[in-house]
Amino acid sequence: MAFIPHIKAIQAFEAAARHQNYAEAAKELFVTPAAIGQHVRHLEAYLGFKLFQRQTHGQNRLIPTAQAESALIDFQRGFAAILAGLDHLRVDETSNQLTITASQAVVSKWLLPLLEDFTTRYPSIRIRLDVSDRLVELSAGQADIGIRCGNGQWANVAKQHLFAEKMVVVCAPTLELMAAQPSDLFQCTFLHDTHPSSVMAFPSWQDWFSTQGLALPAEHKSIAINAPLALIEAAARGQGLALVRYQLVKSDLEQGRLRQLCCDHHYPIDWGYYLVWPQTQEERACVATFRSWLLDAIVND
Repeated sequence: MAFIPHIKAIQAFEAAARHQNYAEAAKELFVTPAAIGQHVRHLEAYLGFKLFQRQTHGQNRLIPTAQAESALIDFQRGFAAILAGLDHLRVDETSNQLTITASQAVVSKWLLPLLEDFTTRYPSIRIRLDVSDRLVELSAGQADIGIRCGNGQWANVAKQHLFAEKMVVVCAPTLELMAAQPSDLFQCTFLHDTHPSSVMAFPSWQDWFSTQGLALPAEHKSIAINAPLALIEAAARGQGLALVRYQLVKSDLEQGRLRQLCCDHHYPIDWGYYLVWPQTQEERACVATFRSWLLDAIVND
């Protein structure tokens, strides 16, 4: 195999391009944003041209150039192939290990409570959870099956729609608030979800109020949180109101950790949750078993 120059710089560039900022890339690679920037500059010097159009405003300030975009696809395929090779070394393809990929919020708030039933019914199938907010490349063998939230438009995967989603307003049961109408919420602290989505932007408080014919006051108490689980926890602790995906707080509402406000003013969204698996690979028995079990579990929930 030929020597690959600047492999760490390529890895830094791929992460920075995917997140469109150095800070998130640094978190993923366990280095500092300055180190990511230095790697990118070294790669640009080696290539002789810029890899990003740098924006001065907004959270996503790095826009890959056309040349960079074309190379990025090859880099990502290469890294996916390396990870697939590692997985093949860890466990033989004919074994009963099942790797499931989903976001941290979906795993924690929805999938984990269900899995006890699966492991009880099918003890011979060993579950491995790949918890990641990025879209794992299923066709490259990084996982056997995944749960994704979006509009269902993904390449190289077979899919099964699980259920729709909507945005709801929630708060702690201890929060003393009588909110019959959306305008009653203006006195509260608003928890803003700034979590970057690989699918699409989640509706904001401004979006929610606009559907009610109102505008969020420019001067309002707020806390910005870039992690859905932390946002839900802040709401449960009485630190403010959260605009969240219903499926992520359904159990909290049923258990009384949260209560829903303005129940007649939810915000439907045009995407939902899907079960996805590689389209081109022969289906393993444990994948078919998990898919059948999950669909039954949703029907019976």
